Amino acid sequence: MKKYLTLFFLCFLLVNSANADSSFLPGLGFTKLFENDSMIQSASKNGMAEEPFMNYLNSDHSLGEKATLISALASYFEWKDDDGTEEYFTRYRQAYKQFVESKYKTTIEDPKVPAETRLLYCLLTDFGTSSPSREKYKALAAELPKSLTAQSVMVIAYAYDILYNDKKQYALLLDLEDNYIKPYRATYARLNGDIPLGVAEDCVFEFLPYTQNCEGKLACLCEISNKEGLPGCLSELGKNYLNKIVNKESLPHMATRSDWEELKPLAMEWIKAEGVVIDGLKLSPFEKEALRFLLISQTYNLMCSYNALASYSGDGFSGKIKENAAACKNQPDCILKKIELEEKIALQKAGVKADDLARSKEQQVRFSQSLSKGMGQDAIASAANSTEGGDVYFEDHILQLRTILYYYILHADKIMEIY
Repeated sequence: MKKYLTLFFLCFLLVNSANADSSFLPGLGFTKLFENDSMIQSASKNGMAEEPFMNYLNSDHSLGEKATLISALASYFEWKDDDGTEEYFTRYRQAYKQFVESKYKTTIEDPKVPAETRLLYCLLTDFGTSSPSREKYKALAAELPKSLTAQSVMVIAYAYDILYNDKKQYALLLDLEDNYIKPYRATYARLNGDIPLGVAEDCVFEFLPYTQNCEGKLACLCEISNKEGLPGCLSELGKNYLNKIVNKESLPHMATRSDWEELKPLAMEWIKAEGVVIDGLKLSPFEKEALRFLLISQTYNLMCSYNALASYSGDGFSGKIKENAAACKNQPDCILKKIELEEKIALQKAGVKADDLARSKEQQVRFSQSLSKGMGQDAIASAANSTEGGDVYFEDHILQLRTILYYYILHADKIMEIY
Protein backbone atom coordinates (compact mmCIF):
# COMPACT_ATOMS: atom_id res chain seq x y z
CA MET A 1 0.00 0.00 0.00
CA LYS A 2 1.18 3.52 -0.76
CA LYS A 3 -0.76 5.32 1.91
CA TYR A 4 -0.11 5.06 5.61
CA LEU A 5 -1.25 7.19 8.51
CA THR A 6 1.05 7.87 11.37
CA LEU A 7 0.22 5.84 14.46
CA PHE A 8 -0.80 8.96 16.34
CA PHE A 9 -3.20 10.17 13.70
CA LEU A 10 -4.64 6.72 13.14
CA CYS A 11 -5.38 6.41 16.84
CA PHE A 12 -6.97 9.85 16.73
CA LEU A 13 -9.28 8.75 13.94
CA LEU A 14 -10.27 5.55 15.68
CA VAL A 15 -11.05 7.31 18.92
CA ASN A 16 -12.88 10.30 17.50
CA SER A 17 -14.69 9.05 14.44
CA ALA A 18 -17.02 6.28 15.50
CA ASN A 19 -19.77 8.07 13.59
CA ALA A 20 -17.47 8.30 10.55
CA ASP A 21 -16.75 4.58 10.55
CA SER A 22 -20.10 2.84 10.12
CA SER A 23 -23.19 2.79 7.93
CA PHE A 24 -25.40 5.85 7.81
CA LEU A 25 -27.87 5.27 10.66
CA PRO A 26 -25.30 4.53 13.39
CA GLY A 27 -23.15 7.22 11.75
CA LEU A 28 -25.65 9.90 12.75
CA GLY A 29 -24.13 9.69 16.21
CA PHE A 30 -27.30 10.89 17.95
CA THR A 31 -27.14 8.34 20.77
CA LYS A 32 -24.36 10.33 22.48
CA LEU A 33 -26.94 13.11 23.02
CA PHE A 34 -29.10 10.81 25.15
CA GLU A 35 -26.61 9.20 27.50
CA ASN A 36 -29.13 9.34 30.37
CA ASP A 37 -32.01 7.88 28.36
CA SER A 38 -32.15 4.27 29.52
CA MET A 39 -34.39 3.07 26.68
CA ILE A 40 -32.21 4.49 23.91
CA GLN A 41 -29.01 3.25 25.52
CA SER A 42 -30.52 -0.18 26.11
CA ALA A 43 -31.64 -0.40 22.46
CA SER A 44 -28.12 0.36 21.24
CA LYS A 45 -26.60 -2.32 23.49
CA ASN A 46 -29.27 -5.00 23.77
CA GLY A 47 -31.72 -4.37 20.94
CA MET A 48 -35.47 -3.91 21.35
CA ALA A 49 -38.56 -6.01 20.72
CA GLU A 50 -40.89 -4.99 17.92
CA GLU A 51 -43.87 -4.00 20.08
CA PRO A 52 -42.11 -1.49 22.40
CA PHE A 53 -40.25 -0.12 19.36
CA MET A 54 -43.54 0.53 17.56
CA ASN A 55 -45.08 2.02 20.68
CA TYR A 56 -42.15 4.43 21.01
CA LEU A 57 -42.40 5.61 17.39
CA ASN A 58 -46.13 6.19 17.83
CA SER A 59 -45.80 7.99 21.16
CA ASP A 60 -45.48 11.69 21.98
CA HIS A 61 -41.70 11.51 22.16
CA SER A 62 -39.93 14.17 20.08
CA LEU A 63 -38.85 13.60 16.50
CA GLY A 64 -35.23 13.68 17.63
CA GLU A 65 -35.80 11.00 20.25
CA LYS A 66 -37.54 8.75 17.73
CA ALA A 67 -34.80 9.27 15.13
CA THR A 68 -32.21 8.46 17.79
CA LEU A 69 -33.98 5.25 18.77
CA ILE A 70 -33.90 4.15 15.12
CA SER A 71 -30.19 4.99 14.98
CA ALA A 72 -29.57 3.12 18.25
CA LEU A 73 -31.41 0.00 17.11
CA ALA A 74 -29.60 0.10 13.75
CA SER A 75 -26.31 0.27 15.63
CA TYR A 76 -27.25 -2.78 17.68
CA PHE A 77 -28.26 -4.80 14.63
CA GLU A 78 -25.23 -3.68 12.62
CA TRP A 79 -22.72 -4.83 15.21
CA LYS A 80 -24.62 -7.95 16.27
CA ASP A 81 -22.96 -11.05 14.86
CA ASP A 82 -26.09 -12.53 13.37
CA ASP A 83 -26.90 -13.10 9.69
CA GLY A 84 -30.57 -12.43 10.31
CA THR A 85 -30.22 -8.86 11.56
CA GLU A 86 -31.33 -7.23 8.30
CA GLU A 87 -34.44 -9.42 8.28
CA TYR A 88 -35.30 -8.22 11.79
CA PHE A 89 -34.94 -4.58 10.86
CA THR A 90 -36.92 -5.10 7.66
CA ARG A 91 -39.72 -6.61 9.73
CA TYR A 92 -39.75 -3.59 12.04
CA ARG A 93 -39.83 -1.25 9.03
CA GLN A 94 -42.70 -3.15 7.43
CA ALA A 95 -44.66 -3.11 10.67
CA TYR A 96 -44.26 0.67 10.90
CA LYS A 97 -45.25 1.11 7.26
CA GLN A 98 -48.39 -0.98 7.69
CA PHE A 99 -49.38 0.91 10.82
CA VAL A 100 -48.98 4.31 9.16
CA GLU A 101 -50.81 3.33 5.96
CA SER A 102 -53.64 1.86 7.98
CA LYS A 103 -53.88 4.99 10.11
CA TYR A 104 -53.89 7.48 7.22
CA LYS A 105 -55.61 5.27 4.62
CA THR A 106 -52.94 6.02 2.02
CA THR A 107 -49.38 5.10 1.07
CA ILE A 108 -46.59 6.14 3.41
CA GLU A 109 -45.00 8.30 0.71
CA ASP A 110 -48.18 10.35 0.32
CA PRO A 111 -47.64 14.03 1.30
CA LYS A 112 -50.83 13.72 3.34
CA VAL A 113 -48.81 11.67 5.82
CA PRO A 114 -47.07 14.05 8.27
CA ALA A 115 -43.52 14.90 7.21
CA GLU A 116 -42.17 13.77 10.62
CA THR A 117 -43.61 10.30 10.02
CA ARG A 118 -42.20 10.13 6.50
CA LEU A 119 -38.80 11.18 7.83
CA LEU A 120 -38.81 8.31 10.33
CA TYR A 121 -39.75 5.87 7.58
CA CYS A 122 -36.98 7.23 5.36
CA LEU A 123 -34.51 6.55 8.16
CA LEU A 124 -35.85 3.03 8.52
CA THR A 125 -35.32 2.40 4.80
CA ASP A 126 -31.68 3.44 5.06
CA PHE A 127 -30.64 0.59 7.35
CA GLY A 128 -27.26 -0.90 6.45
CA THR A 129 -26.49 1.55 3.65
CA SER A 130 -23.66 3.98 3.08
CA SER A 131 -25.71 5.75 0.40
CA PRO A 132 -28.40 7.64 2.34
CA SER A 133 -31.45 9.03 0.57
CA ARG A 134 -30.08 12.57 0.66
CA GLU A 135 -32.55 14.03 -1.85
CA LYS A 136 -35.45 12.73 0.24
CA TYR A 137 -33.94 14.18 3.41
CA LYS A 138 -33.49 17.49 1.61
CA ALA A 139 -37.16 17.51 0.57
CA LEU A 140 -38.31 16.54 4.06
CA ALA A 141 -36.12 19.24 5.62
CA ALA A 142 -37.82 21.75 3.33
CA GLU A 143 -41.16 20.60 4.74
CA LEU A 144 -39.78 20.85 8.28
CA PRO A 145 -37.82 24.12 8.20
CA LYS A 146 -37.99 24.60 11.99
CA SER A 147 -36.99 21.05 12.91
CA LEU A 148 -33.43 20.78 14.21
CA THR A 149 -33.62 17.03 13.72
CA ALA A 150 -34.64 17.26 10.05
CA GLN A 151 -32.02 19.90 9.25
CA SER A 152 -29.27 17.94 11.02
CA VAL A 153 -30.14 14.69 9.25
CA MET A 154 -30.15 16.50 5.89
CA VAL A 155 -26.64 17.93 6.35
CA ILE A 156 -25.14 14.68 7.66
CA ALA A 157 -26.78 12.65 4.86
CA TYR A 158 -25.20 14.82 2.16
CA ALA A 159 -21.79 14.85 3.86
CA TYR A 160 -21.99 11.09 4.45
CA ASP A 161 -22.87 10.37 0.82
CA ILE A 162 -19.87 12.41 -0.42
CA LEU A 163 -17.48 10.77 2.02
CA TYR A 164 -18.44 7.13 1.56
CA ASN A 165 -19.18 7.11 -2.15
CA ASP A 166 -15.95 8.68 -3.40
CA LYS A 167 -17.60 11.95 -4.37
CA LYS A 168 -15.01 14.36 -3.00
CA GLN A 169 -15.27 16.74 -5.93
CA TYR A 170 -14.72 20.48 -5.61
CA ALA A 171 -18.19 21.39 -6.93
CA LEU A 172 -19.97 19.02 -4.53
CA LEU A 173 -18.00 20.23 -1.51
CA LEU A 174 -18.70 23.83 -2.49
CA ASP A 175 -22.41 23.02 -2.76
CA LEU A 176 -22.29 21.31 0.63
CA GLU A 177 -20.60 24.34 2.19
CA ASP A 178 -22.70 27.08 0.56
CA ASN A 179 -26.15 25.48 0.48
CA TYR A 180 -26.12 23.21 3.52
CA ILE A 181 -23.43 24.01 6.09
CA LYS A 182 -23.58 27.82 6.01
CA PRO A 183 -27.41 28.00 6.31
CA TYR A 184 -27.28 25.37 9.07
CA ARG A 185 -24.62 27.28 11.04
CA ALA A 186 -26.66 30.44 10.74
CA THR A 187 -29.95 28.96 11.91
CA TYR A 188 -29.50 25.83 14.03
CA ALA A 189 -29.54 27.67 17.37
CA ARG A 190 -32.95 29.17 16.52
CA LEU A 191 -34.64 25.93 15.47
CA ASN A 192 -37.05 24.02 17.70
CA GLY A 193 -35.84 21.74 20.45
CA ASP A 194 -36.95 18.41 18.97
CA ILE A 195 -33.37 17.19 19.59
CA PRO A 196 -30.73 18.57 21.99
CA LEU A 197 -28.87 21.61 20.63
CA GLY A 198 -25.62 19.69 21.09
CA VAL A 199 -26.45 17.81 17.88
CA ALA A 200 -24.73 20.61 15.96
CA GLU A 201 -21.33 20.48 17.68
CA ASP A 202 -21.31 16.83 18.74
CA CYS A 203 -22.72 15.24 15.59
CA VAL A 204 -22.90 17.51 12.53
CA PHE A 205 -19.76 19.62 12.96
CA GLU A 206 -17.79 16.67 14.32
CA PHE A 207 -18.54 14.64 11.21
CA LEU A 208 -17.96 17.32 8.56
CA PRO A 209 -14.12 17.44 8.71
CA TYR A 210 -13.92 13.86 7.47
CA THR A 211 -15.88 14.81 4.36
CA GLN A 212 -14.06 18.11 3.85
CA ASN A 213 -10.57 16.60 4.18
CA CYS A 214 -9.36 16.51 0.57
CA GLU A 215 -6.24 14.48 1.42
CA GLY A 216 -4.35 16.54 -1.15
CA LYS A 217 -6.47 15.40 -4.12
CA LEU A 218 -6.66 18.04 -6.82
CA ALA A 219 -10.22 17.24 -7.96
CA CYS A 220 -11.34 17.93 -4.40
CA LEU A 221 -9.18 21.02 -3.83
CA CYS A 222 -9.94 22.87 -7.08
CA GLU A 223 -12.31 22.88 -10.02
CA ILE A 224 -10.18 20.80 -12.39
CA SER A 225 -12.32 21.60 -15.44
CA ASN A 226 -11.01 25.16 -15.20
CA LYS A 227 -7.42 24.53 -16.32
CA GLU A 228 -6.50 28.21 -16.42
CA GLY A 229 -7.71 28.72 -12.88
CA LEU A 230 -5.75 25.83 -11.34
CA PRO A 231 -2.54 27.77 -10.58
CA GLY A 232 -4.52 30.51 -8.84
CA CYS A 233 -6.52 27.98 -6.84
CA LEU A 234 -3.41 26.17 -5.63
CA SER A 235 -1.73 29.49 -4.83
CA GLU A 236 -4.65 30.52 -2.61
CA LEU A 237 -4.66 27.14 -0.88
CA GLY A 238 -0.95 27.49 -0.21
CA LYS A 239 -1.52 30.93 1.30
CA ASN A 240 -4.19 29.46 3.57
CA TYR A 241 -1.67 26.96 4.93
CA LEU A 242 0.92 29.70 5.40
CA ASN A 243 -1.65 31.62 7.44
CA LYS A 244 -2.25 28.53 9.58
CA ILE A 245 1.48 28.37 10.30
CA VAL A 246 1.67 32.08 11.10
CA ASN A 247 -1.47 32.02 13.24
CA LYS A 248 -0.46 28.89 15.17
CA GLU A 249 -3.51 26.97 13.98
CA SER A 250 -3.16 23.21 14.43
CA LEU A 251 -5.20 20.42 12.84
CA PRO A 252 -8.71 19.91 14.27
CA HIS A 253 -8.79 17.97 17.56
CA MET A 254 -4.99 17.96 17.77
CA ALA A 255 -2.99 19.82 20.40
CA THR A 256 -0.75 22.65 19.21
CA ARG A 257 2.95 22.00 19.79
CA SER A 258 4.45 23.97 22.65
CA ASP A 259 7.44 24.92 20.47
CA TRP A 260 5.33 26.25 17.56
CA GLU A 261 6.64 29.80 17.91
CA GLU A 262 10.20 28.51 17.75
CA LEU A 263 9.46 26.38 14.69
CA LYS A 264 7.50 29.03 12.81
CA PRO A 265 10.43 31.17 11.54
CA LEU A 266 12.41 28.05 10.66
CA ALA A 267 9.46 26.69 8.68
CA MET A 268 9.00 29.99 6.84
CA GLU A 269 12.71 30.21 5.96
CA TRP A 270 12.69 26.60 4.75
CA ILE A 271 9.62 27.23 2.58
CA LYS A 272 11.21 30.40 1.19
CA ALA A 273 14.47 28.63 0.34
CA GLU A 274 12.72 25.77 -1.44
CA GLY A 275 10.53 28.27 -3.27
CA VAL A 276 13.68 29.79 -4.77
CA VAL A 277 14.66 26.35 -6.08
CA ILE A 278 11.20 25.86 -7.60
CA ASP A 279 11.24 29.28 -9.24
CA GLY A 280 14.74 28.67 -10.63
CA LEU A 281 13.53 26.07 -13.11
CA LYS A 282 11.54 26.28 -16.32
CA LEU A 283 8.22 24.94 -15.11
CA SER A 284 4.65 25.82 -16.06
CA PRO A 285 2.59 27.99 -13.67
CA PHE A 286 0.55 24.92 -12.71
CA GLU A 287 3.64 22.81 -12.02
CA LYS A 288 5.18 25.52 -9.85
CA GLU A 289 2.04 26.03 -7.78
CA ALA A 290 1.42 22.27 -7.45
CA LEU A 291 4.95 21.82 -6.10
CA ARG A 292 4.67 24.85 -3.84
CA PHE A 293 1.37 23.56 -2.43
CA LEU A 294 2.97 20.17 -1.73
CA LEU A 295 5.82 21.92 0.07
CA ILE A 296 3.67 24.26 2.19
CA SER A 297 0.81 21.90 3.06
CA GLN A 298 3.07 19.04 4.11
CA THR A 299 5.35 21.33 6.10
CA TYR A 300 2.24 22.42 7.99
CA ASN A 301 1.15 18.81 8.53
CA LEU A 302 4.57 17.90 9.93
CA MET A 303 4.36 20.84 12.33
CA CYS A 304 1.09 19.30 13.49
CA SER A 305 2.87 15.95 14.08
CA TYR A 306 1.01 14.37 11.16
CA ASN A 307 3.08 12.68 8.47
CA ALA A 308 1.09 12.02 5.31
CA LEU A 309 4.12 11.93 3.01
CA ALA A 310 3.56 8.32 1.99
CA SER A 311 0.47 9.58 0.16
CA TYR A 312 2.73 11.79 -1.95
CA SER A 313 5.35 9.23 -2.83
CA GLY A 314 3.61 8.18 -6.03
CA ASP A 315 4.81 5.34 -8.24
CA GLY A 316 7.85 7.26 -9.46
CA PHE A 317 9.35 8.18 -6.11
CA SER A 318 8.49 4.76 -4.70
CA GLY A 319 10.54 3.33 -7.53
CA LYS A 320 13.53 5.43 -6.46
CA ILE A 321 13.25 4.01 -2.95
CA LYS A 322 13.22 0.45 -4.29
CA GLU A 323 16.22 1.19 -6.54
CA ASN A 324 18.34 2.07 -3.54
CA ALA A 325 16.84 -0.22 -0.88
CA ALA A 326 18.98 -3.27 -1.54
CA ALA A 327 22.30 -1.39 -1.65
CA CYS A 328 21.35 0.40 1.57
CA LYS A 329 20.01 -2.74 3.25
CA ASN A 330 16.71 -0.89 3.73
CA GLN A 331 18.34 1.75 5.94
CA PRO A 332 16.21 4.90 5.51
CA ASP A 333 19.00 7.47 6.04
CA CYS A 334 21.18 5.77 3.46
CA ILE A 335 18.30 5.60 0.94
CA LEU A 336 17.44 9.27 1.32
CA LYS A 337 21.07 10.39 1.06
CA LYS A 338 21.58 8.44 -2.16
CA ILE A 339 18.40 9.88 -3.66
CA GLU A 340 19.36 13.35 -2.43
CA LEU A 341 22.79 13.18 -4.10
CA GLU A 342 21.27 12.04 -7.40
CA GLU A 343 18.75 14.88 -7.23
CA LYS A 344 21.39 17.49 -6.39
CA ILE A 345 23.44 16.57 -9.46
CA ALA A 346 20.34 16.54 -11.69
CA LEU A 347 19.07 19.89 -10.38
CA GLN A 348 22.40 21.59 -11.00
CA LYS A 349 22.44 20.20 -14.54
CA ALA A 350 18.92 21.59 -14.95
CA GLY A 351 20.14 25.07 -14.06
CA VAL A 352 19.56 25.43 -10.30
CA LYS A 353 22.34 27.47 -8.70
CA ALA A 354 24.61 25.63 -6.30
CA ASP A 355 24.21 28.44 -3.76
CA ASP A 356 20.41 28.07 -3.82
CA LEU A 357 20.69 24.34 -3.20
CA ALA A 358 23.19 24.88 -0.39
CA ARG A 359 20.89 27.46 1.24
CA SER A 360 17.86 25.19 1.01
CA LYS A 361 19.88 22.32 2.48
CA GLU A 362 20.99 24.51 5.37
CA GLN A 363 17.40 25.51 6.12
CA GLN A 364 16.24 21.91 5.84
CA VAL A 365 18.80 20.73 8.39
CA ARG A 366 17.95 23.53 10.84
CA PHE A 367 14.23 22.88 10.55
CA SER A 368 14.67 19.08 10.76
CA GLN A 369 16.71 19.31 13.94
CA SER A 370 14.25 21.61 15.69
CA LEU A 371 11.23 19.60 14.56
CA SER A 372 12.62 16.28 15.81
CA LYS A 373 13.97 17.83 19.02
CA GLY A 374 10.57 19.25 19.92
CA MET A 375 8.83 15.92 19.35
CA GLY A 376 11.19 14.09 21.72
CA GLN A 377 9.81 10.70 22.68
CA ASP A 378 6.66 11.39 20.67
CA ALA A 379 8.58 11.35 17.38
CA ILE A 380 6.73 9.28 14.81
CA ALA A 381 8.21 7.35 11.91
CA SER A 382 5.81 6.65 9.08
CA ALA A 383 6.04 3.74 6.67
CA ALA A 384 6.86 5.24 3.29
CA ASN A 385 7.10 2.24 1.03
CA SER A 386 7.33 -1.52 0.96
CA THR A 387 10.39 -3.15 -0.57
CA GLU A 388 11.58 -6.73 -0.85
CA GLY A 389 13.42 -6.20 2.42
CA GLY A 390 10.32 -4.92 4.23
CA ASP A 391 8.84 -1.52 4.99
CA VAL A 392 11.11 1.52 4.94
CA TYR A 393 10.59 3.98 7.80
CA PHE A 394 11.89 7.53 7.58
CA GLU A 395 12.67 9.48 10.74
CA ASP A 396 13.89 12.72 9.13
CA HIS A 397 10.53 13.87 7.82
CA ILE A 398 11.75 17.17 6.37
CA LEU A 399 14.47 15.43 4.38
CA GLN A 400 11.85 12.93 3.24
CA LEU A 401 9.66 15.82 2.06
CA ARG A 402 12.62 17.50 0.36
CA THR A 403 13.55 14.40 -1.64
CA ILE A 404 9.91 13.88 -2.68
CA LEU A 405 9.64 17.54 -3.70
CA TYR A 406 12.85 17.40 -5.73
CA TYR A 407 11.82 14.19 -7.44
CA TYR A 408 8.71 15.91 -8.80
CA ILE A 409 10.61 19.07 -9.64
CA LEU A 410 12.78 16.88 -11.86
CA HIS A 411 9.81 14.85 -13.12
CA ALA A 412 7.18 17.55 -13.45
CA ASP A 413 5.30 15.45 -16.01
CA LYS A 414 4.49 13.02 -13.17
CA ILE A 415 3.06 15.57 -10.71
CA MET A 416 -0.50 14.40 -11.30
CA GLU A 417 0.33 10.95 -9.89
CA ILE A 418 0.38 12.49 -6.42
CA TYR A 419 -2.79 14.51 -6.91
